[in-house]
Amino acid sequence: MDALYPWLSKALDSFATPEQRKRRQEFSDKFFASSGSFHTGRPMSIAALVANSSACNKGRRELVSCGAALADAQNCPLSVLSTNSKDTGFYQKMGFVVLRAITLGAENPAWKESPVSIDVMIRTIKHS
Repeated sequence: MDALYPWLSKALDSFATPEQRKRRQEFSDKFFASSGSFHTGRPMSIAALVANSSACNKGRRELVSCGAALADAQNCPLSVLSTNSKDTGFYQKMGFVVLRAITLGAENPAWKESPVSIDVMIRTIKHS
């Protein structure tokens, strides 16, 4: 997976607008500045957990628990990013703590929407 990510990222960049590239770079800079807080090596990450709002709670706990079990088995912390502040409580109940919030678009005069806030959360390794 580590070898795939740089290739995939570069491929996606070729389709991105200049503004999208700026946001991706802004996210990367802010995220990796905060990842020094992990102190335990590179965490595994829940890359995408998207659900229809009508089915939001059906199976979500099981999916996160499965990811947590995999991370624990590999002796890795588990990270998740969320743009939905309503989900923070759910992840906290699952053992995650918010390291920090990253805000994108706040310093960009070309950004016409509200800034986007992303919670960076981590779940430490649980030893059984």
